[in-house]
Amino acid sequence: MNYSLSLLECDYCRESFSCSIGLSNKTGWQSFSFCCPGCSGILSIELKPVLGQGPEYKLINLTINERFEGDRCNFKIVRLHLDFPTIVFDTYMPFSPYTIATMSLKNGASIDDYKSVTNELNFYSENIEKIQSFFIFYKNKRVKELLLTSKFLLRDNFYAIINLDDDYINNFSVLDNVSELDVDVFFYKSLFFISSALNDLECPDDEIRKALTYLAEIDKSKVCEFRTYLHNNKHLQSSIKTFNKIYSLIYSNEEFFRPSIFLTDYSGVGCKDSKLPLRLANDKVEVILGIYKDLVEVISKQYVLIVGLRNINNNGEYNKFKKNVHYIRNKKIVINNIAEFSSLDLGLKINFMEGCYCFDELKCVSNKIRNAIAHNNWEYDEKRQVVTFCFDKGIVDSSRKLKSESKTILEVNSDIISLFRLMHKLNVMYYLLLCFFACDD
Repeated sequence: MNYSLSLLECDYCRESFSCSIGLSNKTGWQSFSFCCPGCSGILSIELKPVLGQGPEYKLINLTINERFEGDRCNFKIVRLHLDFPTIVFDTYMPFSPYTIATMSLKNGASIDDYKSVTNELNFYSENIEKIQSFFIFYKNKRVKELLLTSKFLLRDNFYAIINLDDDYINNFSVLDNVSELDVDVFFYKSLFFISSALNDLECPDDEIRKALTYLAEIDKSKVCEFRTYLHNNKHLQSSIKTFNKIYSLIYSNEEFFRPSIFLTDYSGVGCKDSKLPLRLANDKVEVILGIYKDLVEVISKQYVLIVGLRNINNNGEYNKFKKNVHYIRNKKIVINNIAEFSSLDLGLKINFMEGCYCFDELKCVSNKIRNAIAHNNWEYDEKRQVVTFCFDKGIVDSSRKLKSESKTILEVNSDIISLFRLMHKLNVMYYLLLCFFACDD
């Protein structure tokens, strides 16, 4: 459904523009934040669909222009949507974001498939406190509460995935004999189902099967030995806690990523090659860049796992590197074991990782962009929604060109989706290592 707000006037500069909103299938209030096409001031609209009548709405830093009575075709137009990229044009544009989305589908993709994704995202975002509590209950080993929350989040899929009946859960007490392994399995099975909404609805069993196929080629006794090493130095436990914080963070902000999920998985246009003026309707760049930085840091800490498994597969020992020397700017970098590898800067680690699990997907990890964000060395063009990441340190001579890279915020969000999916694959591997490769198994 498309709802026209007619002609709006910016409270900052008094410039008017035409505005319409395509309603998501999300219930409750829908929030849209964007910059004025004239002065770049931040404007917001909050809208709530009401059954059988027009929606309720609130305008923030905006006023309806009731003075103008002529043709609105010559005004700039902003067409907003939560699920699809927002469109900004200098003159009248007859197509809504939804219509453009349906015309740009890649071969084999369908809007109904994408609606299945947004339906899942709607459910989880409307119950974000349940998601956050789910992680808290696992951390604090509140098994009964964990199972009850899992049942709520998994809905009709709970019994097939967890295979526990209501009587058992309702009568559960702290005295019941439930092992730590059982709790881990309950948690991860639930988490992987919940995460499928951000993984193009990929079946969790398929993800696990891919990881198991890789592990099947490696000496299990050596993997168990490596697992013991990671457990004893607390890396395993620390990684799990870090992963869980990211899942909660992503779902708390999932509305930012919907348009990029559509462009990445369903659209033939894509984030990078579009000539259309595509925008994001919820433009909180600091939050988005913070999530990017956190994801890169989390993933880089997990390189230890896939490098150790690669070493076992190639050399029979997790501490033995086939290539342990790298030269950079006439400096010799030598690593003698997995601990020394873990201490390297992110930009250096990749030089010792060829042949690792998911190696081809590591190209989405940018240490330079992460550093630019961490050091606040970036600039943002609000009108174009373009972030420029600056890579130089200190003062740059005027005769030399600045080292930088520019991305639209939709491109950054697409990168975040790729990073999240990579992190999730690594977490599947951690799950298998944690639950099924203890030395006494």
